[in-house]
Amino acid sequence: MLLGSCLTTNAQESVPAPSCIPDAGLRNELRTRLDQEPFAGVSFDRKIAKQVAILDDLVRKYPRDPEPQRRLIDIAGWVDTRQLPAVQERFRKQELDNPNDALALFASGYSLLTTDAQAARRKLTQAGVAAPEFPWPYSALAYLYEKGKTADSAKMAKNVERFFVLCPNATDRYSQWLLSKAGTDSLRKKVASGLRNFLEAQSDFDLLVSYETLWALEFQTHPPIDFPSLRKQVAADLKRIESLNTKQDANFQAFLIRGYRQSGAPPEIVAEKENRLLTEHPKSFAAYVVVFSRWDKAHKRPEDQKDTSAWANYDFERKAAQKEWIHQFTDDYYLTHYAWTDMIEHDEGLSEKEVLEVFENDVKQAEESNSQFVWSYVNAAEYLLQHKMRPERAVRVLEEAEKILARERESAQLNTNRTAEEIATSEDSTGAAWRGIVSSMLEAARQMNRPELVVRMRAEVEAPLTNRKYESSYWINRARLARVDGRNADALTYYQLAHQTNTEKPSYWHGKIRDPFADEVRPFWKELGGSDTAWEFWVKPLPRGPELTEGRWEKAASPLPSFEMSDITGKIWRLKELQGKVLFINLWATWCGPCQVELPRFQKLYQMTKNRDDILVLSFNVDEDPGVVEPFLKEHGYEFPVLLAHNVVLDAELEGIPQNWIVDAKGTRQWKQMGFSDDQNWETTVLAKLEAAKTTD
Repeated sequence: MLLGSCLTTNAQESVPAPSCIPDAGLRNELRTRLDQEPFAGVSFDRKIAKQVAILDDLVRKYPRDPEPQRRLIDIAGWVDTRQLPAVQERFRKQELDNPNDALALFASGYSLLTTDAQAARRKLTQAGVAAPEFPWPYSALAYLYEKGKTADSAKMAKNVERFFVLCPNATDRYSQWLLSKAGTDSLRKKVASGLRNFLEAQSDFDLLVSYETLWALEFQTHPPIDFPSLRKQVAADLKRIESLNTKQDANFQAFLIRGYRQSGAPPEIVAEKENRLLTEHPKSFAAYVVVFSRWDKAHKRPEDQKDTSAWANYDFERKAAQKEWIHQFTDDYYLTHYAWTDMIEHDEGLSEKEVLEVFENDVKQAEESNSQFVWSYVNAAEYLLQHKMRPERAVRVLEEAEKILARERESAQLNTNRTAEEIATSEDSTGAAWRGIVSSMLEAARQMNRPELVVRMRAEVEAPLTNRKYESSYWINRARLARVDGRNADALTYYQLAHQTNTEKPSYWHGKIRDPFADEVRPFWKELGGSDTAWEFWVKPLPRGPELTEGRWEKAASPLPSFEMSDITGKIWRLKELQGKVLFINLWATWCGPCQVELPRFQKLYQMTKNRDDILVLSFNVDEDPGVVEPFLKEHGYEFPVLLAHNVVLDAELEGIPQNWIVDAKGTRQWKQMGFSDDQNWETTVLAKLEAAKTTD
């Protein structure tokens, strides 16, 4: 529940002072009172209530600063829409009391962005007229024009420019995303220049960390030939920052270490800074990152997922180290509360006590998350059901998942600005989550021998299949329902159909094979008296078309947008000059964990094809800061071509990375692979697809 209402202001005081960043007092309160650390171990609902109360207090204390109001609206609009009606009413009343006040108009319009786009646009435009130097209405209008029915790229770009002309020192993540999405190269250069002038006059440590944003902009807006001089500038900035004798907490020291890496400082200098961090903040998460990074470099991961012995040794050493870290880095809540159970979750032979501990910790993590995710609860319940323990507890968790899904659907319905495509995507996502809940509830009902638990789901489960994309999971649910009813012959038939339409092959991970289908069905097969020999015949795959045997690969059949990009050496690459070659393109970033696992295999693929004239292997790097890429490549010895693609790939509306594309000689994407593949024959699979793409009409 929101507390009270904003202090009203006099109409004669209608024009707020331009505010790009909060003043020092408010920044300090936002940092100390809303930092995530005080909320560690707090449930989502309690966390939201506490954050709303804090922001309500800050709105009262700083009535002419838009930041607390923006954050309050952001919580209601994007994190917990149950708060939205009260927030909208609150700022509607504030506007009624101050009809000519730009801040009141902005807050009221900003709160309506998704539920009433036309009213939002009208109020935000009025705010800009009332106070042309007030920047935040332009940021909100840029969002309004970014997507949905109101999407207009030209108007978005115009408002992004207006905002950054007034606010070149805005470094919050959303503002920088807008700049990347719609800002021109010329605008980014102006912002970088303005931000540098601003930061060179600052000494507060919470502002100095914005140098990281500045460096990213400067590397984005300069060709690679200028990178050496930019690294010298980073080194000079670091020297100035350290000369200020600013308070250096663990996070600030971690920022400095990243800066030294980007400056190209020798490894011994970076190590010296890391050692200082370990000495001065030995229990911090930042110190853990340093220690883990060093351990990871000293303990090479086995390359072959089937190498049982190598992975057993690696995992043993990692667990031994993890036990020490849990006791060493006590400032990190995740490490001390969840890391161990997350590590052993997939171990075989866990005791009942350990399984229950993993489950309860999974549920607790879901409850304490900064956002509520249906799948976090479903996966926790399914874990318990797979171990055939406490199905009644799994049911309670699934009921909680249902409540969250209902809220998610209600939240989506509030957004009246969605296009038909956006609505379909949202419904596809919530539909998949609902099928997950149903599937787990069916298994729980069977284990508890309580068919009444799924009465309301029966008609839906037995309805004809409407989307072949989910065919395998459809037959799994039919099989689980048949088992609830005791129709075992039907269950086996449906299981076989699920197996025949499943595109996910059994795979090895850390030396152990993962085959959820066999784990569920084979015990049932044996329970019915089936032999091992008959099982092998029963699960033998039938001849199928290629699309059903591709695993993570999906048919794409879409043209690759024309591009002109520089690589890390400064060479310009143009799509039109590559036609006639079959392309394999990997999308990655230095911060992406799965990418880091995949890149050694990508390097091997590059080595296998680099001398061919008909096939070209290259990568699109999507780091916001191009300056971090070259040190990363040198550290790992990678040689494949790296095109700096952050601003380009934004337009592709990435679904996530890593991502791989196979593009035929005419420039059409034939295949897309989402996420890291654990296929041990990955390079061979890719080469076969590249060869096949050569013959595409």
